[in-house]
Amino acid sequence: MKTLRNALTALLTALLILGTLPFTALAADKTAGTPLQFKNGKFKILILADIQDTNTPQQATVDLMNNAIDQTKPDFIALTGDNIAGWWKGVTPEETKAAVDIVGKAINDRKIPFALVFGNHDHEGLCDEQNGMTEEQAKKQLMAWFQAYEYCMAVDGEEMTGVGNYNLPILNTAGNKTVFNLWFMDSNPYTDESEGGGYGYVHKDQIDWYERTSNALKTAASPSPLCCASILWCRRFTICLPKCPRVPKARCEATPTTPNSIM
Repeated sequence: MKTLRNALTALLTALLILGTLPFTALAADKTAGTPLQFKNGKFKILILADIQDTNTPQQATVDLMNNAIDQTKPDFIALTGDNIAGWWKGVTPEETKAAVDIVGKAINDRKIPFALVFGNHDHEGLCDEQNGMTEEQAKKQLMAWFQAYEYCMAVDGEEMTGVGNYNLPILNTAGNKTVFNLWFMDSNPYTDESEGGGYGYVHKDQIDWYERTSNALKTAASPSPLCCASILWCRRFTICLPKCPRVPKARCEATPTTPNSIM
């Protein structure tokens, strides 16, 4: 029941955040592998956060996920961390993959493009004593399982801290210009005890990559570099990064942990 409440809260929060934007975000068609593109000025995004269930999920969790997708009819879905429970007693790699498949198949069968970031629990089962993977190995394996679905647009990203640091541009209705950008960053599950412990954060090399890529997008958009607004996702946080007055900062919400404040 706690998992269901968390998932419902995350879903409602996501819909409220997106509902404040003056336009909705999604793809021009639903053919796998095609660029994301506005259609008639609209693009709808559904955020699914903290699904956090096992290979034998609660029916309420499955129903909530399926109903949310079917009722909102999104063109793109963002999985924003703790996409599976991660660890549960006796978990095996096969069971972990089965948990991934419950989420991936529900989206892929509906031919909806999707992408993801990791939370602090996704990898834990593969990293326990029984399975023995490192955090990086576990997250790369999870990513590979999701990537096996043709509508998954997530990538490992460049070599830097974490797994799954990347961006997905969205084209205008005409398909000739990038007008929106989706950022996905691994905020890393936990901080080493030498740094005081606690939850992880976005590291300096990730921020450097973000700045380089953002500057490249501005250059490509020249002579109108302020016309590409963005949304950034990292472990359950949705952060609006407005680049034009159509998305006022007052309508965006962000709750980063202290080390992330450099963003």
